[in-house]
Formats: sequence, structure tokens, C-alpha cells
Amino acid sequence: MKEFFLSRKEEERMHYNYLLDYYQQISSDLQPSDVSEDMKLENLSDSIFSDSFIKRIGEDQALFSAISTAMLLEKDAIDHYRKCENDSQILSLKSFFGLLVKWEMKHYEDLAAIQQEAERYYWQINNFEPF
Repeated sequence: MKEFFLSRKEEERMHYNYLLDYYQQISSDLQPSDVSEDMKLENLSDSIFSDSFIKRIGEDQALFSAISTAMLLEKDAIDHYRKCENDSQILSLKSFFGLLVKWEMKHYEDLAAIQQEAERYYWQINNFEPF
């Protein structure tokens, strides 16, 4: 779990640095660089989540809850940035907030895939069958 949160911390640090640079450009009355999608959107399920780790999530309610909580935080961020995107009248800001929505949606989708795998394992070890 520690590795998971450290990887999330590093990705959020990359986002923070990107956003700070963007803010500094605007604050200095510079034309901000185009919003780019260069920021690496790594696939969590392909990176640190081995089968054994997924199984540990399925076996441990605290780990499962941590994933669920992370998903809620991502959903709140998606909703906030989407509202900012819709409310903005400035095209460059719309694009900027749209990029933030994509970042957070990627996080959410990866976490949802991990949660589904862990849930399937939980059902399997408890001999449950979905309806």
C-alpha cells in the first residue's frame, strides 16, 4: 500500500509542478504555454498492482477502503474541474480545466479497475456468486 501512495504522491507532484509553472507564467503576464497532454498518464493497473497486491486489497478491508476513498477524492476533483471548465468563458481556461478533468478521470478509471479486480477476488475467496 505504501508503494501505491508513494506513486500517487509522485504523480501529483508532477501535476503540481506543471500547474505551478502555468500559474507563474500567467502571474508574470506571459502568454502561458499551450495546455499539453504531455503529462504522462500512467496506467496504475499496469504499474505497481501485481496479482498478489490485488489479492491483498481484496482480503484487507482497510486497503479496500483506501482505494474507495481515493476514488471519491478523484470524483470530487473531476466534478470541480468540470464545473470550472463549463463556467469559464476563456477558451484557454476551458482547455486547461479540460486537461485537469482528463488527469483525474484517468486516476479514477485506474482505481475503479483495481477495485473491481479486488472485489472479484473477495467474492471468490468467500464463495460468493453475483446475481
